[in-house]
Amino acid sequence: MAVLLSKIKKTFTVIGAAVLILNNCAFAYESGFSDDFFNLLKKSQKKEVTQQMLAAKKELKKRGIEPSVDSFVKHVKKNDIEILQIFVDAGFDVNTDFYTDYPIYYAAKHNKFEAAEFLLKNGANPNLGFNPPLIEAIKNKNPKIVHILLEYGAKPNKDDFISGYTILYTALKDKQYEIAKDLLEHGARPDGASMVIIESKNLYDILGLDKDIQ
Repeated sequence: MAVLLSKIKKTFTVIGAAVLILNNCAFAYESGFSDDFFNLLKKSQKKEVTQQMLAAKKELKKRGIEPSVDSFVKHVKKNDIEILQIFVDAGFDVNTDFYTDYPIYYAAKHNKFEAAEFLLKNGANPNLGFNPPLIEAIKNKNPKIVHILLEYGAKPNKDDFISGYTILYTALKDKQYEIAKDLLEHGARPDGASMVIIESKNLYDILGLDKDIQ
């Protein structure tokens, strides 16, 4: 019995100490007395990240790969996710400008779905650059890339910088109705030119549109 009571007492002592530590940490955090502690923690985390980045850079060097945006885009075009991951681990910014365009643009232009998905998951902005990646995905007739771009916030109402046409009109003109429907479901607004195609071909049902839209 004495042994049991002793164990219970020790258990409550440990629990009490843990609660006390947590309470003190919370108090210290709220009252601003723990800046040194949290700064030390941040430095430790930063050091760990820095070590990871250095290791990734060494891996690129080991493989004979230049740590440059030119090299990164080259591997985007190859759909080489393994190498792209090493670049990201080394601290590469996926939104780095490359001749006025961006890596996500080249993923769409070269029809590389896996690369596009990887870039978007790692923070690529699908709305950067003069010519939107959506246009390139439509030119390639790739509904998968169009859809994932839209899911990650690509703006469906941007115009094609070269032709001046809306993205929706481009899809309708090329008879890519699945893509056109996806654009509409993500907020694309039919302009006059788009409505001419929709009305002339009676695409309301195919696109899931109400005829009152006109």
